[in-house]
Amino acid sequence: MRYIKPEIWVGVAAITLGLAMPLVAVAAPEEGGRHHEMMQKLDTNHDGKVSQSEWKTASDARFTRTDANGDGFVSRDEMMAEREKHNAEIRKTRGESMFGRADIDSDGKLSKAEYDAGAQKMYERMMTHRGPPPRDQE
Repeated sequence: MRYIKPEIWVGVAAITLGLAMPLVAVAAPEEGGRHHEMMQKLDTNHDGKVSQSEWKTASDARFTRTDANGDGFVSRDEMMAEREKHNAEIRKTRGESMFGRADIDSDGKLSKAEYDAGAQKMYERMMTHRGPPPRDQE
């Protein structure tokens, strides 16, 4: 029997775990998060799971929506246009959400104090984010 180095086993395990993590995130989405919202839209029979049939139905609808000229093919331009439309919707939703959190007195406008408070919260979130450690000089 051939001996397999432990480093290879660790690499295989890391790759397997990395590939499985998105499935875990979809299988158990956080309440109120984007994945949770997506699951609710896809899970048309509301059984808490997305079946192959539900996935296929959603995929077919996305293809039809993306195929703007209805020729049965999605061109690069159609794909990019659909992606831009999707991103614009996300930006609008996030912008409305950010505005709502910053508008402390709910008067539909931000005072300088509300604006500064929102900016300070964003700064604090950015400063507490832990990215990868700095690389050492080689």
